[in-house]
Amino acid sequence: MITCSMHSRAKAAWRCTECHKDLCPDCAASGESQSGAVVRCKHCGALAIPLMEHREIQPYWKMFPAFLGAIVSLEGLLQILAVAVVMYLVSFIPLLGGLLSLSLWIAYYFSVIRKAAFGAERLPTISDFENPLDDMVAPLLRFVLASLILWAPTVWYIASHPDLVFVIKKPLLLFTDPVLILIMLAGILYFPGTIITAAI
Repeated sequence: MITCSMHSRAKAAWRCTECHKDLCPDCAASGESQSGAVVRCKHCGALAIPLMEHREIQPYWKMFPAFLGAIVSLEGLLQILAVAVVMYLVSFIPLLGGLLSLSLWIAYYFSVIRKAAFGAERLPTISDFENPLDDMVAPLLRFVLASLILWAPTVWYIASHPDLVFVIKKPLLLFTDPVLILIMLAGILYFPGTIITAAI
């Protein structure tokens, strides 16, 4: 495995043509040229070429033990504790505390997913959250949009129920409807994949 010249725990995917550093996704930036999309080195701005390395794509059940090991390592547990403490403290901010706390959780969760998707073997660090708009607000919006799309069939089915007034008075009767139960089960089953797609 070729590792990043700046981040020893991250896999490198490109090599700079000028400074010859091996670059991970954090060290590379997408750009445009006359010939189309290019990748540039964030350190010197020169063009970067992709590193060709044979990589076997493993199913998630083979990768899960390594991921679980990273999460339950000392670094992973300290990160989760730090995120939980910050979320707790932020939740006391009047009016926006709950939204900010949720946004922090989603930002961290999405960052973990993106790191894994790009082959990085390290957990997110504070430097991964330098841009509040891209690293905090955008993940929250993607999470909300993905959730709305996923649960739209359930909401539509309930709203189009012929006895909507009766349903509002006795909502538990909805859970006796087999069609609604199937729609909700599908939503629950697709939720993880939808959120992973939104994160990436």
